[in-house]
Amino acid sequence: MSHALSLHHVTVMEATPPEVIAIAAELGLANVCLFTCITPDAASYFPVDWSPAARKETATRCADLGVRVHNLEWFDVTREDNADFHRRGLELGASLGARTATTHVVVNDPAEAGDRFAAFCDLAAEYGIAPSIEFTPLIGTPDLPSTLDVIGRANRPNGGISLDVLHLFRSGGTPYDVRAIAPGIIRSMQISDGPMGTATDLAAYGDETMFQRMIPGEGEFPLAEILSIVPADIIIDVEVPLRAHQQRGLNALERARLAVDGARSLLKEFT
Repeated sequence: MSHALSLHHVTVMEATPPEVIAIAAELGLANVCLFTCITPDAASYFPVDWSPAARKETATRCADLGVRVHNLEWFDVTREDNADFHRRGLELGASLGARTATTHVVVNDPAEAGDRFAAFCDLAAEYGIAPSIEFTPLIGTPDLPSTLDVIGRANRPNGGISLDVLHLFRSGGTPYDVRAIAPGIIRSMQISDGPMGTATDLAAYGDETMFQRMIPGEGEFPLAEILSIVPADIIIDVEVPLRAHQQRGLNALERARLAVDGARSLLKEFT
């Protein structure tokens, strides 16, 4: 059994949610990851309109094209009470079929971080959604060990990890570390490629994260080894923004096709 692939909104960030769904369907994908909880400072990157009309169009396109919104972004867990803001994004995502939601736990104190994540897990459970912490040196828990600590402190059955391979390697993680994760903790995954190395220049790393990753199979990440470890029932988001390709004139569909084809080539050995 091979992993199912999903188109991540970051890959085609200029596309509206209905357009993301149409692109996924054109590429033969049955899943997408959409942004349903956008903070004001991130809204300029994503043309996400969740007016009633837009919600209806998105739901209709999902039904007509056989595409499900399986994962949601991004629900920052902070010291503030933002439950109402999160609830709106969770309700919207659940109505479109989502079962996981990516989070960053932006709380420095480990005990408080565990409490805050536990509260978000409880809220998400009302919608049948499993919150998954995406660790990154850029925001929130910076690496795998600190994230596992927060999950352990929260002690919630629906809490887990969203494994972004870029952040794994930029934070100093290895395939060995992934192999040591207890079964059931990894709930979602994002795939891209790049040169090996930990993050030393956070500005350059942030730019790489948001705008210019490498197509799976074209960089140095040991992706085949990671894919052999992650359970086959985990849906993998293809998260590969290609700004340089866009600047050369490739549209969203063309760029998404390059990224998805690269991921499919890697998965062939697992079929």
